[in-house]
Amino acid sequence: MDMVAATPAAHVLVFPCPVHGHITCMLHFATGLLAAGLHVTFLHSDDNLRRAAAASSPRLRYVSIPDGLPVEHPRDVGRIVELMESLKTKASVAYRSLLASLLLDDGCLAWLDGQADRSVVYVSLGSLTVISLEQFTEFLHGLVAAGYPFLWVLRPDMVGASQSAALREAVAAAGKSKARVVEWTPQRGVLRHRAVGCFLTHAGWNSTLEAAVEGVPMVCWPFFTDQQINSRFVGGVWRTGLDMKDVCDAAVVARMVREAMESGEIRASAQALAREVRRDVADGGSSTAEFKRLVEFIVELSTTTVAAIKDEEYVASYVNI
Repeated sequence: MDMVAATPAAHVLVFPCPVHGHITCMLHFATGLLAAGLHVTFLHSDDNLRRAAAASSPRLRYVSIPDGLPVEHPRDVGRIVELMESLKTKASVAYRSLLASLLLDDGCLAWLDGQADRSVVYVSLGSLTVISLEQFTEFLHGLVAAGYPFLWVLRPDMVGASQSAALREAVAAAGKSKARVVEWTPQRGVLRHRAVGCFLTHAGWNSTLEAAVEGVPMVCWPFFTDQQINSRFVGGVWRTGLDMKDVCDAAVVARMVREAMESGEIRASAQALAREVRRDVADGGSSTAEFKRLVEFIVELSTTTVAAIKDEEYVASYVNI
């Protein structure tokens, strides 16, 4: 069956009250939905997902949002009102953001749910990169030759002087059931998905950082500005991927994609960097400490500025007397 053209199954978001009894019965409900052939996204609070023995399957995935309470809060029945109030007032923004990503993902996350772990090449060259039809053809032939399923973000304006519909059909014909092409993805959700094995990217800073956080190996094809430096760091310093700068050849694309997917050394480096980044942004980490120092500096600067303004106003009023 052609997965690109297939109509995706209905997708249900299950969001129980984040207490044990409610979660248990809704898990049974989700099992029934899966048995009926539907896709299910089961939404936990961050706290519950950390403690749950939750294993995803091809049509079931677990996601979470913060409940707005501090980590040390007991979340017991005696303080259930605090939990519900926090969900209503503090978690609503995260919930709406998650819901929007589920509605806008064009079925790509559901498609990923049906793929094996670390089997998919995710391809996205950013929001500004424009490539020629010849470059598009080299990328396409290289991805097909690599032999892995691929998810390709192909913007309508990405390939110069070409019709996006024709390009989508070309990808569908070349990749058959192993390809999925979309105009947009919720990239962070894609990169953290268990099925993604490597990321073919333009090496923009946002994409580089998001891949680093999720420990995903990269194949970098930088387009301009800081992307050139980012690509060199990925390939030559962090060794979390490969630098494909200035090359757009199907054979090279295929070889580098295979290496990024199959190299235990590259994957180990990517995962080690991810652990380091997470430590840095956790409580007590270097990034957290530097951000706190920045906030303290801003507060001090603001206080000093206000005091200076008041002194000037005092002097001016004294002179005018």
